Amino acid sequence: MGAPRFPEPVKLFAAVIVAPSRLKEVEGLLEQAWGPFEDQMEPFPFDFTKYYESELGANLIRSFYAFEKLISPEDIRELKWASNEMELKEASGQNRIWNIDPGYIDLDKIVLATTKPATYRIYLGRGIYAQSTLYFKDKVFHPWPWTYQDYKDERALEFFNRVRNRLKENKITPPTPLSHRDYPAGTIKSCKNLK
Repeated sequence: MGAPRFPEPVKLFAAVIVAPSRLKEVEGLLEQAWGPFEDQMEPFPFDFTKYYESELGANLIRSFYAFEKLISPEDIRELKWASNEMELKEASGQNRIWNIDPGYIDLDKIVLATTKPATYRIYLGRGIYAQSTLYFKDKVFHPWPWTYQDYKDERALEFFNRVRNRLKENKITPPTPLSHRDYPAGTIKSCKNLK
């Protein structure tokens, strides 16, 4: 039987879609909420789809931000709730003025938090799902069949590979084994009762 272990800390990132005139504003909001950026990608035109134009306007740009802070993977659920609140707080009437999606980077993959279910997404609770968006193989990140076009872009891949390399250089200690004392009260008992 494999022994459960605490996961290693992962790198928090945010993916932003916004009008150029609002870029500095959303960057300030993100740093205020989640701390300083460790790295950021030069914005590029978000012209892969017109899905967001009716709400956010035309001539949108995409940018990615990696934060200095490390998080535990399960934190991504509450961070998605926090990003939704950031969007709604600054909304103009019924329309958002930016789109913020949090995710995390570990040595194996890029995980994106979303509110939309799909066959390739895992439910985390409280209406939030996790999607493996890129996977690491042969020294670089690769897209899945369901990966969004902007995450497949060479500029995005270069950014994520760069952040991963830095994460690997600063790798923390190996995961700590869990014991029965680390589980919430009643968990072990209920697991034993499973058929």
